[in-house]
Amino acid sequence: DYQKGELTYADTLQGWAHKPLAARFAQRYRVPVQVENDVKVVTLGESLLGAGRGVRNMVCVWIGEGVGSGIIADGQLVRGGAGNAGEIGYLEVGYALSDPKRMQHLYRGQRFLGDLLSECNLQAGLARALGLQPEQLAAERESFLSVLHDGDHGNVAVRECLDEYAYPLAALCMAVIKMLNPTLVVLCGDVVEHSKYLVAKVRKTLVDEMANFPFRPSSVIVGQLRQEAGIKGAIALALLHIFEPPVVSSRNHRHLHMAEFTS
Repeated sequence: DYQKGELTYADTLQGWAHKPLAARFAQRYRVPVQVENDVKVVTLGESLLGAGRGVRNMVCVWIGEGVGSGIIADGQLVRGGAGNAGEIGYLEVGYALSDPKRMQHLYRGQRFLGDLLSECNLQAGLARALGLQPEQLAAERESFLSVLHDGDHGNVAVRECLDEYAYPLAALCMAVIKMLNPTLVVLCGDVVEHSKYLVAKVRKTLVDEMANFPFRPSSVIVGQLRQEAGIKGAIALALLHIFEPPVVSSRNHRHLHMAEFTS
């Protein structure tokens, strides 16, 4: 809620909803404060300082606890009427999965694509493909990333699972491409940053499925900022608030609510 400076809902921040976050921080640190969605600041970071520099129309797809996206249209970050623009993880699985049997490792009756494509579901699917217990990959971050790299080096079981994962991820890319016609789709998150094989498979799927659609699959790329994307995007958001309004009339920042501190 941009006007109140509060979190409305987030699976990963239980107990934080409807607290006066911006006002509390403004009072404590004596600076103006605004709240923003994590994927949107990642998108802003990649747009201004990363893979999307110089691109006025792009979509950033982020994979982590779930799946979300941020939209840059005509150089502006799109928030939507209630701040929910880009919540592609809530598209239903049936949209991209006509035959669940093709996903023996990953599909376990999930309703939303965000659940199907979540990092933890991929960890569990890879564990099943390798004959491991799901918690073995979930507990050790380096083990999970190492398994992703094994796919790059030809591990058949890992590639089989990543092939399953690539199709619904490509379907999400196709959805945003057809709806928004971006110049660039930037994929972010450890899953795509540590699996060249997966990214190549997504691009190949786009070639196969979008042969008659005017979009180059090579325009789907991996983000450049990695772990620094969110913090750099947040810094950029603050700098835009300070420096942009006197220079241009911005639909993006000029009317965004800030919690002000009082003496």
